Amino acid sequence: MRILLIEDDKKLCDNIKVAMAQAEYQIDICHSGSDGLLYAAAQLYDVIILDRMLPDLDGLTILQLLRKKGIHTPVIMETALDGINDRIDGLDCGADDYLVKPFHIHELMARVRAIIRRPGRMDLSPVREAFGMKLEESKHELKYQDKTLLLLNMRACPKISFEV
Repeated sequence: MRILLIEDDKKLCDNIKVAMAQAEYQIDICHSGSDGLLYAAAQLYDVIILDRMLPDLDGLTILQLLRKKGIHTPVIMETALDGINDRIDGLDCGADDYLVKPFHIHELMARVRAIIRRPGRMDLSPVREAFGMKLEESKHELKYQDKTLLLLNMRACPKISFEV
């Protein structure tokens, strides 16, 4: 299990890091939104824990940028902003969960476990895009820049066996 924590409170980061280590999770920590964006784009994570109020970029902006880049890693937003509109804004921007500070570390860990129990995200879009590539499953095409690669539909192929 690999987790990204984007949080500027270093003491809170230390507490979360200890809990994650005890649960045998790998955790990367960054203290600014811009660093968090770089980490999230460069590495695959199972969960991102995102502070809403960061010094350079706020959590909502980070979340919107991640979703626009096609990064759909589950996000637990954690923040001191506890108003109903704050929670709605966080969830509507793409957060999968919203945890109000101060929170008990065991509750955060339970929320992480709940997210990782969920089945994989189902992408209903006929076209999937990542890293400048487009996959059109219905056409069995993979496009990158000006090149198109036709993909073989393995389900339609007869079973091939080799004898030695």
